[in-house]
Amino acid sequence: NGSGKSTLCEAIGFALFDFLHPYSQSDFVREGKKTGRVSVTFESNDNQVYRVERGVNQSKYDIFDVTHNKKLELQGKNDVLSWLKEELGVPRSMDLQTLWKSSLGVPQGKFTNDFAQTPSIRAQLFNPLLEVDVYRDLWKDMKHVIDVLISKKERINEQITRLESIVEELPELKKQGKNVCDQIKKAIDNVKKIDDKIQKTTKKKTTLESIQKEIEQITHHLEVQQEKQKDLNNQLDQTKKQFEEAKQAKSVVSNHAEFYESYIINSKKLDRLSKEIKENEALKKKSVALEKKYSRFQDQLKHIQKEIKIAKESKEKMDELTPHVEKQKDLEEKLSDLKQKEKEINRIKQRRDQVTEKISRLRKKFQSVKNQIKEISEKKILAKKRKQLQQQKDELLQDQSVLQHLQEEQLNAISLLKSEKESVCPTCNRPLDESHQNEIITQKQKEIKNAKEKQETSKQELHRVNQQLKKSVEAEQEVKRLSDLTSMRDSIQKDADEQKKHKDELEDSVSNLKKDLVKKQEIKNELEQLDNPKQRFQQAQVRYEDHKKKEGKEEQLKKELSAIEKNQKQISLQLKDFESVQDQIDSLNKKQKQLKESYELYLQHKDTASKMSFWKKQLSTVESSLEKITQNISSFSKKLKSKEKEFDEDEFNQVKTVLDQQKQQLVRHNTQIDEWNKQKEELDARIKEKQHQKKQLDKLTKKQQSLDKDIEFSQFLRETYQKTRPLVTEILVEEISREADRIYRELRGVPSEELAWKKDYEIVVYESGNTRAFHKLSGGEQMCAALSVRLAILKLLSTMDIVFLDEPTMNLDGEKKDNLVAQLRELSGFSQIFVISHDETFESMTEHVITLEKRKGATRLLTHFQGGF
Repeated sequence: NGSGKSTLCEAIGFALFDFLHPYSQSDFVREGKKTGRVSVTFESNDNQVYRVERGVNQSKYDIFDVTHNKKLELQGKNDVLSWLKEELGVPRSMDLQTLWKSSLGVPQGKFTNDFAQTPSIRAQLFNPLLEVDVYRDLWKDMKHVIDVLISKKERINEQITRLESIVEELPELKKQGKNVCDQIKKAIDNVKKIDDKIQKTTKKKTTLESIQKEIEQITHHLEVQQEKQKDLNNQLDQTKKQFEEAKQAKSVVSNHAEFYESYIINSKKLDRLSKEIKENEALKKKSVALEKKYSRFQDQLKHIQKEIKIAKESKEKMDELTPHVEKQKDLEEKLSDLKQKEKEINRIKQRRDQVTEKISRLRKKFQSVKNQIKEISEKKILAKKRKQLQQQKDELLQDQSVLQHLQEEQLNAISLLKSEKESVCPTCNRPLDESHQNEIITQKQKEIKNAKEKQETSKQELHRVNQQLKKSVEAEQEVKRLSDLTSMRDSIQKDADEQKKHKDELEDSVSNLKKDLVKKQEIKNELEQLDNPKQRFQQAQVRYEDHKKKEGKEEQLKKELSAIEKNQKQISLQLKDFESVQDQIDSLNKKQKQLKESYELYLQHKDTASKMSFWKKQLSTVESSLEKITQNISSFSKKLKSKEKEFDEDEFNQVKTVLDQQKQQLVRHNTQIDEWNKQKEELDARIKEKQHQKKQLDKLTKKQQSLDKDIEFSQFLRETYQKTRPLVTEILVEEISREADRIYRELRGVPSEELAWKKDYEIVVYESGNTRAFHKLSGGEQMCAALSVRLAILKLLSTMDIVFLDEPTMNLDGEKKDNLVAQLRELSGFSQIFVISHDETFESMTEHVITLEKRKGATRLLTHFQGGF
């Protein structure tokens, strides 16, 4: 026991059938490891050899073609499982896990349990395997489909009812539309007649209007010409007057022309002399400005000569301070370097304090991890008990299942005894009297009571084991952390040592820097003795820089002063030449006064005199225009009289009145037509809408008829699915029952016995006219019956011809074990049968034996496969 036999079977189920129960993948990995690998080699239906490799606690899931030594290109778990179904001969619709746990590799101790359950639990177990639940699911799904169709039909019916009420007025609307069209046609005919009359009246009115317009135009032209005649008469009088004035002005201009010319000549001479006076004033102002400039330059020259003296003194002071400044710079550089070292010492001290604090934290953390390691180490013993506690839990659960099954069997037996008037002894097949029957019932009730007491005790023990198991699992999880904590502790210790080394290096640096700071005060004293020559040098340098630029300006100012003296001499000579100009101006002004009256008369009449020829010409033009206007007035008067004879005012007014009446009549008819057209448009729109709704109604009616057919067909399908499920179940169960009976007879070797698997998945055995239920069979008979049904299911529902039997002789005595082994030897129809057992009874019938042993916590193979198997 415990050598790992069942684990090999579970590994095959995990790799080929995706089944791993009741473990998680973490539980399936070897203790102390995080991941694992399962590798299974098999021969497919086409005689190709393949190897399946699946990782535990990892996503690896690969198929290798051993014959061609290559990996198959499959993407993910779903592709692998689909490929396995095809190669193992399992239908695509069948679930690999269900096939394994129900037929191929039933878990240890569960081989007969499924058949001992109640009918409802058996249905839950075998319905998925036979895939008959699909009909129930389809029956349920079709209910939703029918409901949806009915709901859709109801909505359509509502729409049809609404549309029928809307379109029922369509014929009446069409009739109204026809009446309106007739009215419009009649009104249009009347409009045409009125329009013809209007055209005739309009033509007559146009003719009269044309004559009236011509009269108005002639009258207007006549009035315009008369107005022009009046204007020209006024213009003629004015022109004659202007001509006389110009003639008189011409005479005045001729008499004063000589005096006017003299006045103009004298004015030009006065302008020239005035300019010379202005030039004289400008020279005087220039002379004054030069005198001021000369005085200012003399002051500047004195100031510059003082600054040049200061610059020379500052340069001598700079030469004197230069060696002292160099010494001050050297001392200040040394002092600055020492200050930087002081800052470096403070920074290193701060870093040292940080390192000290970090060392303190690491020591605390180290102690904490050390304490955790100690606490977890104490839990190792508790963690090692997990497997033992798990095994106890499994045994207790199995005991509870057996006790529950025993209670159900006894209750069924009591129920059977009470329900049948003539009960038969299950061992001797003789009738039971009432007292014997009551005695058996009492005995079974005691057994039930004892089973309940044992079950209660088992529950209490299970609760205790669960509590301990929980603690053990928690302890195991903690123990797994030991290696990480140990690594963490060593890492913390290493880090603390490195920080201590770093701290020592920092303290050495501080000690070396402090040695250099001794010279700091000595340097400060030397600087005080020097009394800051750099500052005095800079002050002298500023004065020098400010004043040394003045040396070039001294010569420049001297040159400027010389030039000013030269200009002043020239201006004095020019001023002497302007002394006689004022006398000439006074003489000319006296002459101008005498000539001014004649000058002004000339100017006053000059413009008027120049227009005499213009007014003469203008007079001739006005007289010619006046004569032409007089002729036009005579012509327009004759035309006006002629047209007035052709036009009758009363007739024209009568024509206008008739035309207005005809137009009003036309407007009334057009207005009526517009109203009728609006009515027609509204009716057309309503009719179009009703016709559209009529089309919708027709479509909905067709859709309603189609839905009626769909609902009828869906209801037929649903009823068919409901009827099909029990029929399919019955057919499958009958086929499996016949095959199971054949296998059962082979296993048992008793021709008089007959096995039947019922529709409720109950196993019944008939023998010599007696019917025995599954719970009444002996342990060996139950194993043979359960094995027969499971193998029959496997053969009929897939093409697989292998089976795994995990501890098939559990709870069987020696004789029953021998019988089962002998019966399995006679079983036909399977290429391979794997028996997992620690019982040596099977060695007499096996072709190959694999012996496993647990050594140092690991499974070891003692005997290898024989031959090339």
